[in-house]
Amino acid sequence: MQGVTRLAFRLDRRGHVVMSRIAQSSGSATLDQETLALVHRAQPFPTPPADISDDQLSFVVPIRYAAARR
Repeated sequence: MQGVTRLAFRLDRRGHVVMSRIAQSSGSATLDQETLALVHRAQPFPTPPADISDDQLSFVVPIRYAAARR
């Protein structure tokens, strides 16, 4: 399977996911579900630098799935 899913997620100050959603579907329910699972497996993320004072940090990132080259 191939595709790009845009993932929106929010982290707390400890690097834990407090919200995640698909901002733009890849067109594949399987890839979209994997994208949501992937962000939770990746936690905890590194804590933000002390000079960033926000309680939560929001991101929207593309997750690209490509067929393996042989």
